Amino acid sequence: MNKHCFSHPLSVLFFLTFVVALLRLFPYFYILRLEHRDGVVLPLLVSYLPTDFYSYLAFIRQAAEEGLFFFYNPFTTEPQQGVFILTFFFILGKISALFSISCRDVFEISRLPLLLALTYTLWRFLNLFQWNNKEKFWAIVLILFSGGIEGPVQLFTANETFVKNIWQFYGWNSFAAFFNPLWIFATILLLIVLRYTLPDAGPVTWKQKIVLAASFTLLHFSHSYSSLIALCLIAVSVLFSFSLRKFLHLLYALCLPLAIILYASAWQIADEIYRLSASHFFGTQNITLFWYPIGLGLLLFLAVKGSLMNPSKVILVWIFPVIFLHHSDIVNGYKFLFYLHIPVVILATPYFLHLLQNFSRLSYFLIFPLLFNAPVFQTIEGIQEIKSREYISPAIYAEIKKLQTIPKANIIAPTPVDTMIPAFTPHNVFCGHWFLTPGYQEKGKLYSYLVDHPQERVAIMKEFGIAYLLFFK
Repeated sequence: MNKHCFSHPLSVLFFLTFVVALLRLFPYFYILRLEHRDGVVLPLLVSYLPTDFYSYLAFIRQAAEEGLFFFYNPFTTEPQQGVFILTFFFILGKISALFSISCRDVFEISRLPLLLALTYTLWRFLNLFQWNNKEKFWAIVLILFSGGIEGPVQLFTANETFVKNIWQFYGWNSFAAFFNPLWIFATILLLIVLRYTLPDAGPVTWKQKIVLAASFTLLHFSHSYSSLIALCLIAVSVLFSFSLRKFLHLLYALCLPLAIILYASAWQIADEIYRLSASHFFGTQNITLFWYPIGLGLLLFLAVKGSLMNPSKVILVWIFPVIFLHHSDIVNGYKFLFYLHIPVVILATPYFLHLLQNFSRLSYFLIFPLLFNAPVFQTIEGIQEIKSREYISPAIYAEIKKLQTIPKANIIAPTPVDTMIPAFTPHNVFCGHWFLTPGYQEKGKLYSYLVDHPQERVAIMKEFGIAYLLFFK
């Protein structure tokens, strides 16, 4: 690598980050091209995981159009107070309203500024390891671009178990995780929290304590899984350090945030709809070590060798709780997998640089293709996934546009329209997102029953307080 890179490393990293953002935005650009070609004025397509992204947009829309901070769950029709606090979506909603940009476009575009902020945060965070600019530069390059070998392996197998466990949207690598702006935002805050909690001294100054307190609070009310990871890492770091001074520093910094979170949680849990939705936090879906050789690939070998060269207590404190949690079959451990890549990269960086310095040709012709193939395969996969669902019936566009003009009501609709309605209109749906609809499996059967039994529709819809049934031939 040219020495100029290390005289202005952040500038080069920002450029590389811009490239990563463009790659993750390719499916969104493809959507814009489709909409321009077809003359679509109602943006219904999203770039990745429609079910989840529509639920995000449903909350962003509440902040943008209704001015809400305490969100209600629009994927159910039962009475509720509206106690969901999701600060990242609130911020995006306010930006959408301020600049008159659609909620979808604000959400999709947010990847670029968030990734630039993440790169800067990583640069500051890596000072914990007293690395020089070259070491920090390559660590961030690995975080941005490195991955496993699932892409090449998938060329030779379509095994269902393999595909299920190596799914890129679990976040096996950071590039894969960047599909979700919420995860990027959470990672930024998590790094800030860890910067002041993992070192032996903990947060020393009042400025550090205030930044830690604010970051942890914002993290919890944006992405509770990340705050749980942060708490686990904080607890393990205190046990590892055996420092009463560090414990007291952390206690001073976190007592108010924890009190706020406990009070808010008690208030939220008192609402039955929130309580039922939050119960989906528990489950038996996990990811095991068995998939590491494929999901992490060569990076796993580099991390093992790097940990032997330069063992880091800070990273061990980070990595062991993450491994434990993503193996959990109590709290749906797969949701914690995307926290694994960054600490693995930090462990791998010293040995990677050793290979780069001593075996440059080997590095460029063998190591680089094995390490940096993920962006290629995952970008192609993202485009292909969009193509598989790019067609939306004109009847759906017409119906949702009509729903935007009528008074708020309860609606029952077929999949995937049931998830689109709350994202683009103020209406609640009887059954929508699997995580947010209490009794999703049972409720999902009612639509088919109403379609097949027209003579019973009026009575059943009245019983459940449903005003409209959308039916598409």
